[in-house]
Amino acid sequence: MSRQRHDAAVVCVDVVKPSVGDEEEAVLHFPSTSTSARVARHSDVDRLNELLGDDVWAFSNCRVDAAHQPVAELDWLFYNTTLGTLMLSEWKRYPSNVAEAKDRGDGWRLQDGTLHPNPLEQADKQQKALRSVLQEKIHPKFFPDQDAHRIKVMESVYCPQIDHDTVKDRLQFGKLYGSIEDLCAAVNTLKSPSPLLVSDMASVLELAAALAELFRCAMPDGLEEAVVWEHNPKESARFWQEARRIHSSIAALHQEMAQLIDDEFAPRRSVPAEKADEPSPVKTVITKNHKNVSDAIEKHVSAHVAGFDGNSEDFVEKLGRALHAILADLPPGSWVGLAAFGSAVGAHFDGPVKLRDHLGAPLWEWSLETAKKYGLSAEVDEAHLKVRIVDDHRLS
Repeated sequence: MSRQRHDAAVVCVDVVKPSVGDEEEAVLHFPSTSTSARVARHSDVDRLNELLGDDVWAFSNCRVDAAHQPVAELDWLFYNTTLGTLMLSEWKRYPSNVAEAKDRGDGWRLQDGTLHPNPLEQADKQQKALRSVLQEKIHPKFFPDQDAHRIKVMESVYCPQIDHDTVKDRLQFGKLYGSIEDLCAAVNTLKSPSPLLVSDMASVLELAAALAELFRCAMPDGLEEAVVWEHNPKESARFWQEARRIHSSIAALHQEMAQLIDDEFAPRRSVPAEKADEPSPVKTVITKNHKNVSDAIEKHVSAHVAGFDGNSEDFVEKLGRALHAILADLPPGSWVGLAAFGSAVGAHFDGPVKLRDHLGAPLWEWSLETAKKYGLSAEVDEAHLKVRIVDDHRLS
């Protein structure tokens, strides 16, 4: 049968979702901020937390206000950031099991004989509104390389009253799920021929904020820790390698701190008077090497960028001075995370133009050019997520 109208052309694959470490992180839930919206059941959210990881963003009871479309209220919208797939899900609970579920044109008949509006037709209307706002407000800014007309949104209905006795009409444009387990299996595996994947990793947090505002939902906890590497599976191996290196460094740092405490507070041996006032070179090195990078980013971004008045050229110049100050303030070899830098900068300006448009280049590329402009020899890591000064030498 032809599937010409299927806006969610997807392929199911039988795979097991990989776990992250010993315990997989819970789904990132964006709950509705509207006081008039229904609230998701705690038991449903708990089950989603068990079945989905933090590579999935789940928006509950979100409002979709598209131009020239009736306002749509979505029970759930799932965005798999790893696969780049979107699935809206209408959730229904009936007083009796579903005897017959029609595709389109007829209501659903329950075993008690009552007839109810067709939820797949409701999902149709929701999908039209959702695709419209995505094409208008999300696509141009975050997925400009994609064809806006090829944005795919999978339609689904979850209803626990659907069982093996339910007679299902031949479904062409949506999926029915009788259990949350089956629904989550689809969210974890469904693929799209036009996946919505953010190419600029520094824009991931900005995308989350834009979607939350668009759907009138709150930002979840744990977003900053999850998206930077979970969003891009090929970085997973690099992540764990880097995590092991960091933990090893932390262990070494604890040893140094213990020695520093001993030096500082243990009873001092008597020393010749002429050397008593000489500074300890070891302490000086430790203080410098362990300066807090986050504090340096926040301090210099606030000092140089605060008060953005809309002048793009002036903004980029101030931003360059801020980056130079951060790199110069830290010891050579200290990595500056570009996602953290971009997030700190984003707090000082808003509007339809994103950071990359102001810079005229990806953040990592602009960072290298800016360092070079100030005579600093800098490099970025292989994933273009961090920048650092190579050494103290000026470029010739």
